[in-house]
Amino acid sequence: MNAAFVIAEYNPFHNGHAYHIARTRRELAPDALVCVMSGHFTQRGSPAVVDKWARARMALLSGADLVLELHPVYACAGAERFALGAIATIGAFATPDGNNMDCWLSFGAECGDLSLLLELGAILAEEPPPFREALAASLGAGSSFAAARAEAAAACCTTQAATAGDSARRRVKETLKGSNNILALEYIKAIRRLRLPIKPHLI
Repeated sequence: MNAAFVIAEYNPFHNGHAYHIARTRRELAPDALVCVMSGHFTQRGSPAVVDKWARARMALLSGADLVLELHPVYACAGAERFALGAIATIGAFATPDGNNMDCWLSFGAECGDLSLLLELGAILAEEPPPFREALAASLGAGSSFAAARAEAAAACCTTQAATAGDSARRRVKETLKGSNNILALEYIKAIRRLRLPIKPHLI
Protein backbone atom coordinates (compact mmCIF):
# COMPACT_ATOMS: atom_id res chain seq x y z
CA MET A 1 0.00 0.00 0.00
CA ASN A 2 1.18 3.50 -0.85
CA ALA A 3 0.05 6.30 1.49
CA ALA A 4 0.77 10.01 1.22
CA PHE A 5 0.58 12.19 4.31
CA VAL A 6 0.08 15.93 4.54
CA ILE A 7 0.60 17.97 7.72
CA ALA A 8 -1.62 21.03 7.86
CA GLU A 9 -3.63 23.53 9.86
CA TYR A 10 -6.04 24.63 7.11
CA ASN A 11 -6.66 27.88 8.92
CA PRO A 12 -8.47 28.60 6.69
CA PHE A 13 -8.46 26.01 3.91
CA HIS A 14 -7.76 27.79 0.62
CA ASN A 15 -7.00 27.10 -3.05
CA GLY A 16 -3.29 26.60 -2.34
CA HIS A 17 -4.17 23.73 -0.03
CA ALA A 18 -6.48 22.21 -2.64
CA TYR A 19 -3.67 22.54 -5.19
CA HIS A 20 -1.24 20.80 -2.83
CA ILE A 21 -3.61 17.85 -2.34
CA ALA A 22 -4.25 17.60 -6.09
CA ARG A 23 -0.52 17.74 -6.94
CA THR A 24 0.23 15.12 -4.29
CA ARG A 25 -2.39 12.80 -5.77
CA ARG A 26 -1.09 13.36 -9.29
CA GLU A 27 2.61 12.94 -8.49
CA LEU A 28 2.47 10.10 -5.96
CA ALA A 29 -0.78 8.32 -6.95
CA PRO A 30 -1.31 7.14 -3.36
CA ASP A 31 -3.82 4.49 -2.37
CA ALA A 32 -4.68 6.80 0.52
CA LEU A 33 -4.05 10.48 1.19
CA VAL A 34 -4.07 11.31 4.90
CA CYS A 35 -4.01 14.76 6.50
CA VAL A 36 -2.62 15.30 9.99
CA MET A 37 -4.37 18.50 11.08
CA SER A 38 -4.47 20.69 14.17
CA GLY A 39 -7.76 20.84 16.03
CA HIS A 40 -9.63 23.84 17.45
CA PHE A 41 -6.35 25.58 18.32
CA THR A 42 -3.36 26.11 16.05
CA GLN A 43 0.31 27.05 16.41
CA ARG A 44 0.97 29.72 19.05
CA GLY A 45 -2.29 28.66 20.72
CA SER A 46 -4.63 30.86 18.70
CA PRO A 47 -8.15 29.54 17.99
CA ALA A 48 -8.77 28.35 14.44
CA VAL A 49 -10.95 30.43 12.13
CA VAL A 50 -13.53 27.63 12.02
CA ASP A 51 -13.87 24.45 14.07
CA LYS A 52 -11.89 21.30 13.35
CA TRP A 53 -14.87 19.40 11.97
CA ALA A 54 -15.56 22.06 9.31
CA ARG A 55 -11.88 22.16 8.35
CA ALA A 56 -11.68 18.37 8.20
CA ARG A 57 -14.74 18.31 5.94
CA MET A 58 -13.09 20.86 3.63
CA ALA A 59 -10.03 18.61 3.37
CA LEU A 60 -12.16 15.52 2.66
CA LEU A 61 -14.18 17.33 0.00
CA SER A 62 -10.91 18.46 -1.61
CA GLY A 63 -9.45 14.96 -2.00
CA ALA A 64 -8.20 13.72 1.37
CA ASP A 65 -9.27 10.22 2.38
CA LEU A 66 -8.73 10.61 6.12
CA VAL A 67 -8.06 13.46 8.54
CA LEU A 68 -6.23 12.78 11.81
CA GLU A 69 -6.15 15.33 14.61
CA LEU A 70 -2.75 16.44 15.86
CA HIS A 71 -2.79 16.47 19.66
CA PRO A 72 -3.06 20.05 21.02
CA VAL A 73 0.18 19.58 22.99
CA TYR A 74 1.94 19.54 19.62
CA ALA A 75 -0.51 21.60 17.55
CA CYS A 76 -0.08 24.67 19.76
CA ALA A 77 3.71 24.40 20.04
CA GLY A 78 6.55 25.91 18.05
CA ALA A 79 7.73 24.51 14.72
CA GLU A 80 10.10 21.88 16.15
CA ARG A 81 7.57 20.32 18.54
CA PHE A 82 4.71 20.74 16.04
CA ALA A 83 6.70 18.78 13.47
CA LEU A 84 7.82 16.14 15.96
CA GLY A 85 4.25 15.41 17.05
CA ALA A 86 2.94 15.29 13.49
CA ILE A 87 5.72 12.98 12.29
CA ALA A 88 5.25 10.72 15.32
CA THR A 89 1.54 10.51 14.45
CA ILE A 90 2.41 9.47 10.90
CA GLY A 91 4.95 7.04 12.32
CA ALA A 92 2.16 5.12 14.04
CA PHE A 93 0.93 4.23 10.56
CA ALA A 94 4.34 3.86 8.94
CA THR A 95 5.77 1.25 11.31
CA PRO A 96 3.06 -1.10 12.72
CA ASP A 97 4.03 -4.78 12.86
CA GLY A 98 3.66 -6.60 9.56
CA ASN A 99 2.75 -3.44 7.65
CA ASN A 100 4.48 -2.98 4.30
CA MET A 101 3.01 0.48 3.74
CA ASP A 102 5.07 2.82 1.57
CA CYS A 103 4.78 6.22 3.29
CA TRP A 104 5.41 9.63 1.78
CA LEU A 105 5.28 13.04 3.43
CA SER A 106 4.19 15.68 0.95
CA PHE A 107 4.97 19.28 1.89
CA GLY A 108 5.41 22.67 0.31
CA ALA A 109 8.43 24.95 0.69
CA GLU A 110 9.78 28.18 -0.74
CA CYS A 111 12.97 26.30 -1.67
CA GLY A 112 12.56 24.12 -4.74
CA ASP A 113 15.68 22.03 -4.05
CA LEU A 114 14.81 18.89 -2.07
CA SER A 115 18.45 17.74 -1.94
CA LEU A 116 19.42 21.00 -0.22
CA LEU A 117 16.56 20.66 2.29
CA LEU A 118 17.53 17.05 3.01
CA GLU A 119 21.17 17.95 3.65
CA LEU A 120 20.29 20.94 5.82
CA GLY A 121 17.78 18.82 7.74
CA ALA A 122 20.45 16.18 8.36
CA ILE A 123 22.96 18.80 9.58
CA LEU A 124 20.41 20.35 11.95
CA ALA A 125 19.24 16.95 13.20
CA GLU A 126 22.68 15.48 13.86
CA GLU A 127 24.66 18.65 14.64
CA PRO A 128 28.06 17.23 13.60
CA PRO A 129 31.21 18.61 15.30
CA PRO A 130 32.02 21.11 12.47
CA PHE A 131 28.51 22.54 12.80
CA ARG A 132 28.78 22.87 16.59
CA GLU A 133 32.20 24.49 16.30
CA ALA A 134 31.01 27.00 13.68
CA LEU A 135 27.90 27.72 15.76
CA ALA A 136 29.96 28.37 18.89
CA ALA A 137 32.33 30.65 16.95
CA SER A 138 29.46 32.73 15.54
CA LEU A 139 27.76 32.98 18.92
CA GLY A 140 31.07 33.98 20.47
CA ALA A 141 31.38 36.74 17.88
CA GLY A 142 28.05 38.19 19.02
CA SER A 143 25.65 36.81 16.41
CA SER A 144 22.07 35.97 17.35
CA PHE A 145 21.30 32.26 17.60
CA ALA A 146 19.31 32.28 14.34
CA ALA A 147 22.11 34.06 12.46
CA ALA A 148 24.78 31.84 14.00
CA ARG A 149 22.87 28.67 13.13
CA ALA A 150 22.40 29.83 9.54
CA GLU A 151 26.11 30.65 9.23
CA ALA A 152 27.13 27.28 10.70
CA ALA A 153 24.74 25.35 8.45
CA ALA A 154 25.96 27.20 5.37
CA ALA A 155 29.56 26.42 6.31
CA CYS A 156 28.80 22.70 6.70
CA CYS A 157 26.53 22.20 3.68
CA THR A 158 28.40 20.30 0.95
CA THR A 159 25.85 20.22 -1.88
CA GLN A 160 26.84 21.92 -5.12
CA ALA A 161 24.38 24.69 -4.28
CA ALA A 162 26.29 25.44 -1.09
CA THR A 163 29.84 25.30 -2.44
CA ALA A 164 29.64 27.74 -5.32
CA GLY A 165 30.72 30.80 -3.34
CA ASP A 166 29.15 33.62 -1.39
CA SER A 167 25.93 33.73 -3.43
CA ALA A 168 25.28 30.05 -2.72
CA ARG A 169 26.03 30.53 0.99
CA ARG A 170 23.49 33.36 0.99
CA ARG A 171 21.01 30.98 -0.62
CA VAL A 172 21.50 28.48 2.20
CA LYS A 173 20.96 31.23 4.77
CA GLU A 174 17.83 32.44 2.98
CA THR A 175 16.51 28.89 2.97
CA LEU A 176 16.59 28.96 6.77
CA LYS A 177 14.32 32.03 6.84
CA GLY A 178 11.27 30.94 4.81
CA SER A 179 8.39 29.87 7.07
CA ASN A 180 7.54 26.82 4.94
CA ASN A 181 11.24 25.95 4.60
CA ILE A 182 11.57 26.02 8.39
CA LEU A 183 8.66 23.59 8.79
CA ALA A 184 10.04 21.37 6.01
CA LEU A 185 13.41 21.20 7.77
CA GLU A 186 11.71 20.37 11.06
CA TYR A 187 9.80 17.52 9.35
CA ILE A 188 13.07 16.16 7.93
CA LYS A 189 14.77 16.48 11.33
CA ALA A 190 11.91 14.62 13.04
CA ILE A 191 11.95 11.81 10.46
CA ARG A 192 15.69 11.35 11.01
CA ARG A 193 15.56 11.56 14.79
CA LEU A 194 12.63 9.13 15.04
CA ARG A 195 14.25 6.88 12.40
CA LEU A 196 11.01 6.46 10.47
CA PRO A 197 10.67 5.03 6.93
CA ILE A 198 8.92 8.15 5.63
CA LYS A 199 10.01 9.58 2.28
CA PRO A 200 9.89 13.38 1.92
CA HIS A 201 8.21 14.71 -1.24
CA LEU A 202 8.49 18.39 -2.11
CA ILE A 203 5.72 20.28 -3.90
